[in-house]
Amino acid sequence: MAAKRPGRSFPLLSDLLKQLSERRELAVPDVDVAVIQLFSLTLYPHLVYNSYGSLIDDVLADKLITAGVDMFLNYYRPPDRRGDGSSDKVVAAGAGPGGHQP
Repeated sequence: MAAKRPGRSFPLLSDLLKQLSERRELAVPDVDVAVIQLFSLTLYPHLVYNSYGSLIDDVLADKLITAGVDMFLNYYRPPDRRGDGSSDKVVAAGAGPGGHQP
């Protein structure tokens, strides 16, 4: 039985991430994983917060979503496209996209 993927938006995001990788705007070696990570960082922060018995307010939700997108883009940004000085970091052998350790 095939694993279920998140709704109709999965193919759209998958195609978009593939295009961005082909244009070398992002370095995404595993698109399926990246799409799930993006969903986790942006669509479901309330699940974690609600597990503590509190409702998430709009201001905190905006902060979490913005930070999630920033983390995603920074992780998958190709090392040669970094303009924030982070390209000076030492990239270890076997590092993942963007020079991060897997």
